[in-house]
Amino acid sequence: MARAVRYAVDGSASPMETALALMLCLPKTAGGYGLPKPQMNRVLPLDAETGRVRVADLFWPEAKVAVEYDSDAFHAEKEKLRRDALRRNQLESQSVTVLTATAEHLSSLAALDELAGQIARALGRSLHRGRLVAAGERAALLASLKQRSIEGLR
Repeated sequence: MARAVRYAVDGSASPMETALALMLCLPKTAGGYGLPKPQMNRVLPLDAETGRVRVADLFWPEAKVAVEYDSDAFHAEKEKLRRDALRRNQLESQSVTVLTATAEHLSSLAALDELAGQIARALGRSLHRGRLVAAGERAALLASLKQRSIEGLR
Protein backbone atom coordinates (compact mmCIF):
# COMPACT_ATOMS: atom_id res chain seq x y z
CA MET A 1 0.00 0.00 0.00
CA ALA A 2 2.82 2.43 0.83
CA ARG A 3 4.27 1.86 -2.65
CA ALA A 4 0.90 2.40 -4.34
CA VAL A 5 0.04 5.62 -2.52
CA ARG A 6 2.79 7.57 -4.30
CA TYR A 7 0.78 7.17 -7.51
CA ALA A 8 -2.41 8.59 -6.02
CA VAL A 9 -3.75 11.63 -7.85
CA ASP A 10 -5.24 14.51 -5.90
CA GLY A 11 -7.97 16.72 -7.29
CA SER A 12 -9.72 14.33 -9.63
CA ALA A 13 -13.28 15.34 -10.51
CA SER A 14 -14.53 11.89 -11.53
CA PRO A 15 -13.82 8.20 -11.06
CA MET A 16 -12.89 7.84 -14.72
CA GLU A 17 -10.40 10.72 -14.54
CA THR A 18 -8.83 8.89 -11.60
CA ALA A 19 -8.66 5.57 -13.46
CA LEU A 20 -7.20 7.27 -16.54
CA ALA A 21 -4.54 9.15 -14.55
CA LEU A 22 -3.52 6.00 -12.68
CA MET A 23 -3.25 3.92 -15.85
CA LEU A 24 -1.08 6.59 -17.41
CA CYS A 25 1.28 7.05 -14.46
CA LEU A 26 1.56 3.64 -12.82
CA PRO A 27 4.88 1.95 -13.63
CA LYS A 28 4.99 -0.34 -16.64
CA THR A 29 5.87 -3.25 -14.36
CA ALA A 30 2.56 -2.68 -12.54
CA GLY A 31 0.53 -2.54 -15.76
CA GLY A 32 0.56 1.22 -16.35
CA TYR A 33 2.30 3.31 -18.98
CA GLY A 34 4.97 4.87 -16.74
CA LEU A 35 4.23 8.47 -17.67
CA PRO A 36 4.80 11.33 -15.22
CA LYS A 37 1.95 12.05 -12.84
CA PRO A 38 -0.33 14.83 -14.13
CA GLN A 39 -1.84 17.64 -12.13
CA MET A 40 -5.59 17.11 -11.89
CA ASN A 41 -8.11 19.84 -12.66
CA ARG A 42 -5.45 22.49 -12.92
CA VAL A 43 -6.73 26.06 -13.27
CA LEU A 44 -5.09 27.77 -16.25
CA PRO A 45 -5.36 31.53 -16.78
CA LEU A 46 -6.68 32.64 -20.17
CA ASP A 47 -6.79 36.40 -19.76
CA ALA A 48 -5.06 38.30 -16.93
CA GLU A 49 -7.18 41.42 -17.51
CA THR A 50 -10.55 39.69 -17.21
CA GLY A 51 -9.44 36.92 -14.88
CA ARG A 52 -10.88 34.27 -17.23
CA VAL A 53 -9.60 30.77 -16.58
CA ARG A 54 -10.12 27.23 -17.84
CA VAL A 55 -9.61 23.99 -15.96
CA ALA A 56 -7.64 21.16 -17.55
CA ASP A 57 -8.69 17.67 -16.39
CA LEU A 58 -5.14 16.25 -16.53
CA PHE A 59 -2.24 18.64 -17.03
CA TRP A 60 1.52 18.34 -17.40
CA PRO A 61 2.76 21.92 -16.86
CA GLU A 62 6.37 21.40 -17.96
CA ALA A 63 5.19 20.36 -21.45
CA LYS A 64 1.93 22.36 -21.50
CA VAL A 65 -0.04 19.21 -22.32
CA ALA A 66 -3.66 18.76 -21.24
CA VAL A 67 -5.96 15.76 -21.51
CA GLU A 68 -9.67 16.43 -21.35
CA TYR A 69 -11.87 13.49 -20.35
CA ASP A 70 -15.19 13.72 -22.17
CA SER A 71 -17.62 11.33 -20.51
CA ASP A 72 -20.72 10.15 -22.32
CA ALA A 73 -22.82 11.39 -19.42
CA PHE A 74 -21.67 15.01 -19.50
CA HIS A 75 -20.42 15.68 -23.02
CA ALA A 76 -22.88 14.05 -25.46
CA GLU A 77 -25.37 16.89 -25.85
CA LYS A 78 -25.01 19.39 -28.69
CA GLU A 79 -24.55 22.44 -26.41
CA LYS A 80 -21.94 20.68 -24.29
CA LEU A 81 -20.04 19.58 -27.40
CA ARG A 82 -19.99 23.22 -28.53
CA ARG A 83 -18.67 24.42 -25.16
CA ASP A 84 -16.01 21.68 -25.12
CA ALA A 85 -14.79 22.79 -28.56
CA LEU A 86 -14.60 26.43 -27.43
CA ARG A 87 -12.76 25.39 -24.28
CA ARG A 88 -10.18 23.40 -26.26
CA ASN A 89 -9.65 26.31 -28.64
CA GLN A 90 -9.07 28.63 -25.68
CA LEU A 91 -6.49 26.30 -24.17
CA GLU A 92 -4.76 25.80 -27.51
CA SER A 93 -4.63 29.57 -28.01
CA GLN A 94 -2.46 29.60 -24.86
CA SER A 95 -0.03 27.12 -26.50
CA VAL A 96 -1.45 24.17 -24.56
CA THR A 97 -1.53 20.87 -26.47
CA VAL A 98 -4.97 19.39 -25.83
CA LEU A 99 -5.76 15.69 -26.26
CA THR A 100 -9.17 14.14 -25.64
CA ALA A 101 -9.97 10.94 -23.77
CA THR A 102 -13.39 9.32 -23.99
CA ALA A 103 -15.19 6.33 -22.52
CA GLU A 104 -13.78 4.29 -25.41
CA HIS A 105 -10.25 4.87 -24.10
CA LEU A 106 -11.28 3.30 -20.80
CA SER A 107 -13.07 0.42 -22.52
CA SER A 108 -10.60 -0.49 -25.26
CA LEU A 109 -6.98 -1.25 -24.44
CA ALA A 110 -6.03 -0.58 -28.07
CA ALA A 111 -7.57 2.91 -27.86
CA LEU A 112 -5.87 3.56 -24.52
CA ASP A 113 -2.52 2.35 -25.92
CA GLU A 114 -2.91 4.84 -28.77
CA LEU A 115 -3.82 7.71 -26.43
CA ALA A 116 -0.91 6.90 -24.08
CA GLY A 117 1.43 6.97 -27.07
CA GLN A 118 0.06 10.35 -28.16
CA ILE A 119 0.50 11.74 -24.64
CA ALA A 120 4.02 10.34 -24.41
CA ARG A 121 4.98 11.99 -27.72
CA ALA A 122 3.44 15.30 -26.61
CA LEU A 123 5.52 15.05 -23.41
CA GLY A 124 8.65 14.35 -25.46
CA ARG A 125 8.92 10.79 -24.19
CA SER A 126 9.01 7.36 -25.73
CA LEU A 127 6.49 4.80 -24.57
CA HIS A 128 8.57 1.69 -25.45
CA ARG A 129 5.54 -0.55 -25.93
CA GLY A 130 7.77 -3.63 -25.77
CA ARG A 131 8.38 -2.94 -22.09
CA LEU A 132 4.68 -2.88 -21.17
CA VAL A 133 3.28 -5.89 -19.32
CA ALA A 134 1.01 -8.25 -21.27
CA ALA A 135 -2.24 -6.83 -22.61
CA GLY A 136 -4.29 -9.18 -20.45
CA GLU A 137 -2.65 -7.89 -17.28
CA ARG A 138 -3.12 -4.25 -18.35
CA ALA A 139 -6.78 -4.90 -19.20
CA ALA A 140 -7.32 -6.46 -15.77
CA LEU A 141 -5.64 -3.48 -14.09
CA LEU A 142 -7.82 -1.05 -16.05
CA ALA A 143 -11.00 -2.91 -15.11
CA SER A 144 -9.93 -2.98 -11.47
CA LEU A 145 -9.08 0.74 -11.41
CA LYS A 146 -12.40 1.66 -12.98
CA GLN A 147 -14.32 -0.48 -10.49
CA ARG A 148 -12.36 0.76 -7.47
CA SER A 149 -12.72 4.39 -8.56
CA ILE A 150 -16.49 3.99 -8.83
CA GLU A 151 -16.68 2.14 -5.49
CA GLY A 152 -14.77 5.02 -3.88
CA LEU A 153 -17.84 7.22 -4.49
CA ARG A 154 -20.08 4.99 -2.39
